[in-house]
Amino acid sequence: MIYFLSIGNGYLGLSLSSQSQIHFQTDIRSPFISTGYSPVIQISSDTWEVSSATIVQMKQGLVRRIQCFKFSSERSAFVTHVLYAHRKRSSLIIQEIEITNPSEHTLDLDVQRKKQIDDHDYKQIDQEDIQFDSTKDIYQMTTNQISTRQHNFILFVFITNKILSNIHIKPGRYVYKFNKLLFLHHTNQIFFSQEKQTIFTVVKYSPLLSENSLSNQTFFQQWKDKLRKQAKDDMSDALSTSSIRLLKEHIDTWSLIWQSGFTISRSLAPSAMNGEIINRTIYYVLCSTPSPIYDLNIEESKRNELNQSLFQIDQCYESHSTL
Repeated sequence: MIYFLSIGNGYLGLSLSSQSQIHFQTDIRSPFISTGYSPVIQISSDTWEVSSATIVQMKQGLVRRIQCFKFSSERSAFVTHVLYAHRKRSSLIIQEIEITNPSEHTLDLDVQRKKQIDDHDYKQIDQEDIQFDSTKDIYQMTTNQISTRQHNFILFVFITNKILSNIHIKPGRYVYKFNKLLFLHHTNQIFFSQEKQTIFTVVKYSPLLSENSLSNQTFFQQWKDKLRKQAKDDMSDALSTSSIRLLKEHIDTWSLIWQSGFTISRSLAPSAMNGEIINRTIYYVLCSTPSPIYDLNIEESKRNELNQSLFQIDQCYESHSTL
């Protein structure tokens, strides 16, 4: 599955797979430019047997990934991921991770984020740890530069949670409780260890910049400062908003985008295209289409212009009637 976000005059693409990485597209006719970087956290274990399943909630614009970590035939733990590219805050990507360990064993997990691939077209300009007033967590801000085949350049800034390479979830406890009603009754109550974390990633990038313009240090520094400030402002705004509200904003916006679907009689014929296949196609089209009209930061004049363009009659069919 691929999400596209509209940023300025360009687009940001993210595949929410294990091989995911962020791609830039400066306009709809240009090829994608891969950054080799992914904000999606991957969780694995060397000692627990893992199996997983992915659920796409098409009408909510969410992807859920459930991982089951099996220790024995009777004991297991599980990790739930909720992934979405926020449709109202176009620079924001969110991954909610909830780890539950009801077993009597400590759950040791490896946490990874795909690293930048070695590429001579890519250059990391600087990287620093930053903090925001609304949280004690440490975030990492990275400023990068990538060149295109046309000898142009893009500056881009990532801000995301700084993560540990491994985590340890304490075991749950089993408590036996006796309740005396009409007779002595014995029940089990399970207490489990649980950890939840929300990973925020903000991405801001420039349009295509020429090699000559980047050689101008003043111009280069202005773009760098502008992107860093925008990224910080967007992250600060997201962190000051509750996770529940962010999720509701996204689902409500997605509902405005997803205003139609198909319901048709189900066919049992071989290779029949039933409603779920048609709606799945609509979902992927919508995911691959930016929606700047719903962007939180869009100027009101631009929003009005986009609204008016939706009601223009263009190349209406005026020939003979087909009925």
